[in-house]
Amino acid sequence: MGRLDRRYRILAAVVLGAAFLAVVAAIVLSRSVAREEHARTDDRLAGELADAVRVLDDLGRDARDRAVQLAASAEVQRALARRDTASLAGIAARERGVGFEFGEDQVVGASGVDAVPIPAAVVGGGAEVGRVLVYVPVAAIAERAG
Repeated sequence: MGRLDRRYRILAAVVLGAAFLAVVAAIVLSRSVAREEHARTDDRLAGELADAVRVLDDLGRDARDRAVQLAASAEVQRALARRDTASLAGIAARERGVGFEFGEDQVVGASGVDAVPIPAAVVGGGAEVGRVLVYVPVAAIAERAG
């Protein structure tokens, strides 16, 4: 019976060795699959981010042109120089997605919640008297990048 016990021990060692190798192979394969999935996800997210940046660049350029045009307006310049919030509120009511700031404080107009502000400074007497903000909604960026 000694030979039979020895054969069973050898067989058990071979089976355990094969099981161990199978477990190691499964772990290596699992990690490899996870790395590939992360790489695919990273590539997909990089593409989506590039699209969003491109869209924001396009929308931002339009918003910047609009902000500069408003900042060049004599009506806006006078209202900001005088800190005339009533006039600024009237302009903001006519102009969709526009706000105005004195220093760092927004005084009237659209809110920057869920939007990217595109500023244009209004300068008078060698100093900034305020800023025109044209807001680009994040939803518009997502919709066009989608």
